Amino acid sequence: MVSSCAFIIFCFGGGEFLDSSVQLSVINAKFSNTGFLIAAAWIVLFWCMYRYWLEFAGIFRKSIYTEMCKVTPGRMFRWYIEKRIGTPLAKDKQMGMRIVELRKNQDGRWCAIVKQTSGKGNDKITGEITYRYEETTAQEIKLRTPWRKTLMFTIWIRACYQYPSFSTYAVPPILWITAVYGGLSRIGAPQ
Repeated sequence: MVSSCAFIIFCFGGGEFLDSSVQLSVINAKFSNTGFLIAAAWIVLFWCMYRYWLEFAGIFRKSIYTEMCKVTPGRMFRWYIEKRIGTPLAKDKQMGMRIVELRKNQDGRWCAIVKQTSGKGNDKITGEITYRYEETTAQEIKLRTPWRKTLMFTIWIRACYQYPSFSTYAVPPILWITAVYGGLSRIGAPQ
């Protein structure tokens, strides 16, 4: 990520090598072969992305799905579920129908699990209100095509800013792509 950020700052900030030399005041060194430094920077950039890819390939999709299932649905999602079940969902500390879970069913389609609360109490350790649910009232509400993509996009956005998977697994490749684009856009550009 650091190498990508350095590339982005140098390329989009209009950085250039003056007098075909680079001086580092920290270690009192002067480099006159700037072509080698540019090639080494590209190699480091690609090597870092390669190592990142080996370590985290496939993890983002699994973890973002897990985090999407933890997200508290927003108003639009609640409105859609209320419309589908024909009754308002319980708000705050009320008893009633609640969205218990968001998951993929056997068909691979997203659905919400809604259950009727049968009672509530306080968690002895945290003091938070906990609910008991009637298992016989569980309903699987499939997200229908016209709304599914919009609803899942809102859930995905909420998961991206509420949980760490997006910043941990998706931001580094985005920065890398931006750095490569910045570097390639300078090739052949007038200085």
